[in-house]
Amino acid sequence: MTKSNFTWSILVLVLFLTAFLEAVLIPFPLTLVLIIILAFYYGERVFVWAFWVGLWQDLLSWRHLGSWSIIFLITVYLINHLKYRVFGLNQEKLSLPD
Repeated sequence: MTKSNFTWSILVLVLFLTAFLEAVLIPFPLTLVLIIILAFYYGERVFVWAFWVGLWQDLLSWRHLGSWSIIFLITVYLINHLKYRVFGLNQEKLSLPD
């Protein structure tokens, strides 16, 4: 397993754990904060995981299925739009080292 795949595995695990903690214990939107941070650093690569984590969080908290997914996807889109269009930042400038 390469270092990049290992990093993504850890990030996905952390996303699912924060969604679990938010649904069961903590009323603070930890998952949304983590999605915002990941969207800023990783860009469009977060879309897929934002969708699945939103579904996971809705299943755990017995809410309407897909409501958090829509919120997370809109958040990732807005972060990417602000990053590229408004601030004029390229993906190369913000990418983390592998």
